Amino acid sequence: MIRFVLPTHNHRNDCLEFIQEGRQHNTAFHGTSRLEELDFNVWLDKVLRHHEGLQLDPGYVPATTFLIYDDERLIGLINIRHTLNDTLRKVGGHIGYMIRPIERCKGYAKKALKEALIYCQEVLNIDTVYVSCDVDNIASLKTIEGCGGILHRRFIDEGEWVHMYRFQFGVSCDA
Repeated sequence: MIRFVLPTHNHRNDCLEFIQEGRQHNTAFHGTSRLEELDFNVWLDKVLRHHEGLQLDPGYVPATTFLIYDDERLIGLINIRHTLNDTLRKVGGHIGYMIRPIERCKGYAKKALKEALIYCQEVLNIDTVYVSCDVDNIASLKTIEGCGGILHRRFIDEGEWVHMYRFQFGVSCDA
């Protein structure tokens, strides 16, 4: 059973292992709030500030970044934006996530997205949630559609086709 955990200094080693594995598999990092780019302490300070909506970086909105655990193993990260600015309305949406490469295709992404949608509805009181995905990321497309995402629009971002999906609450997601 997965659980969402707000990061603390105690999660440093798990996060560093997560980054290392992602780099070894040459994977794109999504939904990590730039964990792979920043010193861990700088990253932690940033995500905790953004969770509280304090001292937001330019262009950012309040957002919560959770670590996704299954028992004691870090499975992935998920970033849930509390609101959208113009850029996120066009490109990013409310939710970004990444499952560590060796844990993919095990249903973790679907479970995490389902939990994130519940968080958006019950904690953030968001009626309509938007999630974007590169069209060549077939696993993520299937995850989003499997959770009830409805294709809202297609667009090109940085030369790549992207789908923006919409979730209206009341639509079920079979885990």
